Amino acid sequence: MSFPLSDYTVLDLTIARAGPTAVRLLADWGANVIRIEPPPDAGLTDVTGGRLSPDSQNLHRNKESITLDL
Repeated sequence: MSFPLSDYTVLDLTIARAGPTAVRLLADWGANVIRIEPPPDAGLTDVTGGRLSPDSQNLHRNKESITLDL
């Protein structure tokens, strides 16, 4: 089964709630989403709570994830 956005790859560089929600929709529609996130000790906190919180898991479903320390 092919999804409408299965030909696209999207980089998710978002932190606040509106960004991850929008990108989650792209992932739900089949886009290959790669989430770039800072390391836990970088001082940036996700407004959804911890990485394993239910809210964060819901917002980042269907995404691949990589931690990048710049």
